[in-house]
Amino acid sequence: MIFYKRFFHNPQKEAVVQKIFVLDTSVLIHNPTSLLSFGKNIIVLPVGVLEELDGLKKALGEKGFNARIALKILDDAISNHPSHDISTGIKVGESTLIFDTTHNDFEFLPKEFSENTDNSIILSALRMKQKNNKRRVILISKDISLRVKAKALGIEIEDYKSNKIKQLPQQRTIAFILTSEEILKQVYIFQSIDKSKVTDKELKPNQPVILRSGPNFF
Repeated sequence: MIFYKRFFHNPQKEAVVQKIFVLDTSVLIHNPTSLLSFGKNIIVLPVGVLEELDGLKKALGEKGFNARIALKILDDAISNHPSHDISTGIKVGESTLIFDTTHNDFEFLPKEFSENTDNSIILSALRMKQKNNKRRVILISKDISLRVKAKALGIEIEDYKSNKIKQLPQQRTIAFILTSEEILKQVYIFQSIDKSKVTDKELKPNQPVILRSGPNFF
């Protein structure tokens, strides 16, 4: 009689290789909480993105509001980092965020590419691709022209809306309401006001509202 001994091999699951997402400013202006939606991957923010956010933070309307929210998320992440050294990255949500402050050598781009922030973001994605040949490097942008140029240089690109990144619950739309200076004074003094005195618009529960007066509303 012959006995067959069966060996069952249970290989360990292969370690998931993290993706590297290089973010364009347009993504954070579209949705500042997108910083928290990239899962257990690596986010790269080129220094040009930080400069653009800083330049937009005082802008009126939703663009300035979203720039401030994005900067606040970054500030909180840095404040919660256990070390003063953030060169190896900081934790943002489940992701590791790295600031790319490398000098931009524009001579590596075609001569038709001018030296501007958009092209410095493309350079950042190219650097990440060259240094990480075993990982997918994806440039995320809402800017069509930036995506076209990056694609022409062999960079994998995605629109934030169409990508397969884990999305957070939809952001509530901010209501921008033009009102009088007297109403604004009442809000500052009493910290609340009857909605009927401000607008007849239908507002959703907990919907954020920005009140402004004067001609420069947006």
